[in-house]
Amino acid sequence: MRQVAMAFKCILLIYYKKGKGHNFRRQAQMLTLVEYTLLLYRALLPTPVWYRFFLNREYGSLFSSLTTGLYLTFKLTSVVEKVQCFISAVKALSRKEVHYGVYATAEQMSRPSISS
Repeated sequence: MRQVAMAFKCILLIYYKKGKGHNFRRQAQMLTLVEYTLLLYRALLPTPVWYRFFLNREYGSLFSSLTTGLYLTFKLTSVVEKVQCFISAVKALSRKEVHYGVYATAEQMSRPSISS
């Protein structure tokens, strides 16, 4: 899967290089989306295998239930973070304009700036 993602990234780079104008922001957003998609896929891929491994009742029902619960808890916390990053990458790609930082409040605008 890594090689497929790398090939797709190379195709994106070639596509954006052949364009009329270099749209570096859109190119970076596309590469970021591909990267977060790959990270999410890699986080979810081994989950069923490890789930079955931890559910092995050879060491006892209580121990297997405890380890399975811990595994699923840790996996869920890491996947939630990756899903949030993926959603923010999709939102950034879907917006036409890009905003950096935050807008100044009215209080900040009325305060005189001190320069040294």
